[in-house]
Amino acid sequence: MSCLPFIVSDIVKPQVTCPPSRTISVKDVSSSEEVDTVLESDIIKSDIVGITDVIINPTTLTVSGSNLGSHIVTIIVRDAASNSAVCNFDVAVKIDPCSPLALTTPLHGSKVCNEVAGGYSCTLTCESGYVFYQYPTTNLSMQCRMGNPWNPEAVPACVPGKGCSCLCPRQGLTSVNERQCVCK
Repeated sequence: MSCLPFIVSDIVKPQVTCPPSRTISVKDVSSSEEVDTVLESDIIKSDIVGITDVIINPTTLTVSGSNLGSHIVTIIVRDAASNSAVCNFDVAVKIDPCSPLALTTPLHGSKVCNEVAGGYSCTLTCESGYVFYQYPTTNLSMQCRMGNPWNPEAVPACVPGKGCSCLCPRQGLTSVNERQCVCK
């Protein structure tokens, strides 16, 4: 009796599960950080014989104000028989709601921001000959706390009008009404 040699081929693909998509927030224009897109320990993978390669593309991502948007990360796992499996997930880079980047500069105006304890404070200023719509002034201060939106949330428009620098004796600042200062 003779024995014939036989070869068993592995044709079963490995299994891979990507981590969930995630969002990373950018706090200001000057911040830039290189981060790992995923740790290999966060990838769920298995194979009947064993995983030989894990390819992550890209392995790192620059988190900055100039790299906002969605970034797809691809993971490929291979076994010893060159069978492979692929999964993808998204790393979104967005502006933190309490960031000078999230606060628009008004048309016909400027914005100057400073970091304060736990957030930011910005002063908006209308150009000469303009005032803030719904506000009786050419300067407006806005604040926020990290992770929270600006207060007030919307940047008012700078509109042509007379600057109301006068004060009413009891009511406080004046309001703009048909391009005139009127006491509230």
